Amino acid sequence: KVFWTGDPSRPWLPLCIGILGAAVGWIGSMALTRHPLAEQMISVLQMWRFAAQAHTQENSASGHANAMVKVIAYRSGMLGAYHRFRNRGQLTVAMFHRILPVDDLRYLGADPEWTMTPNSFARCLQFFRSHYNVVSPEQVFAALRGEGHLPRRSLLVTFDDGWGDTAEYAQPILDAYSIPSLVFVVGSAIDRSTPFWEEAIYALLSTHAEGYAQLRQALKPFGVILPEVPPTQMNEKSIRAIISRLSESDRLTLESVTGSLGAAYGNNAAMLDCEQLVKLDASIHTIGGHGMSHQPLTSVMDIQNEMISAQASISAYLNKPKIESMSFPHGAYSDSVIAHCRSVGYKYLFSSDAHLNTLDDKTGTYSPVGRIHISERWITNKEGEFQPALLATWLFLRPTVNLH
Repeated sequence: KVFWTGDPSRPWLPLCIGILGAAVGWIGSMALTRHPLAEQMISVLQMWRFAAQAHTQENSASGHANAMVKVIAYRSGMLGAYHRFRNRGQLTVAMFHRILPVDDLRYLGADPEWTMTPNSFARCLQFFRSHYNVVSPEQVFAALRGEGHLPRRSLLVTFDDGWGDTAEYAQPILDAYSIPSLVFVVGSAIDRSTPFWEEAIYALLSTHAEGYAQLRQALKPFGVILPEVPPTQMNEKSIRAIISRLSESDRLTLESVTGSLGAAYGNNAAMLDCEQLVKLDASIHTIGGHGMSHQPLTSVMDIQNEMISAQASISAYLNKPKIESMSFPHGAYSDSVIAHCRSVGYKYLFSSDAHLNTLDDKTGTYSPVGRIHISERWITNKEGEFQPALLATWLFLRPTVNLH
């Protein structure tokens, strides 16, 4: 009791204080001697700062705690080890839509949920190279036929819709990393200067103060009536509500009206032109179908004609007998839709169901391949900086589905 008078009721207290003192001394000595382990400890402490910066939809204590757990799990290597073991036999399919830099005029009116900057896209590709074996569409098709095996932790990159910026901005980055992709194109959108009506309305209402009045006036002669008073705040939520309300109206009317309004505002060319399409197909990339009209296939009146028209349109541009792969517009499908797609020659079907895919050696019919939509807002912090920990948790922890 020379150094500690002690308290008989708490005999453990001296031991705890001794351990704490030893730990402080150990950490201090490592810092003073610049021991390599000290750098690792500093890195772990920095995780708290990175986690606090992580972009979350819920700006709350629970949201920050959730982000912190993700960052620590990734930076410690635990999440990577889990991925290497659990997903070793899985195919991950990443789904992108638009790639636009912030200084492109089209970026201002692009839907942020489906738009990513080239820098974030490049960081995604770097992440794929680090954690996956990136495969080509042909490798996936062969595996679906039971004619080949995919490498462990394989990943395929896909694009939907057929936007012009896929060729302008995404393709050069993909080519720089030698990463092939599967580009699903809407048959009626090729060589089209205006976007789909949903995106046209989003661009109009998000970038023009008078856009709502202009849209309401243009739709009125067709019997499509919007409330006279616009929403108090024209934000992402209110614009989506307007688009949802109009989705029950005649599609051709909406396409005509929004096309005219877009032309009046001088929108840049939106979709892939014929030359871009052919160049994509002639490179390491593959073209697939995405319907003829971009309508959900579960609501198309004549689905057989929709499928045949899309097949004929894209095949004619590419001078090919058939396009054998397709993804479902808006992710909508049913057993009937699957049967119609296969009856016109689409062998390889892709959904928007967010799961990983297990392929075995069986042949015959298989379920549509699941894909995971990657939104920039879910993989960056509030400053727009890419966060690999967020992308890791976005992809690694998805459920798995056996396609056969």
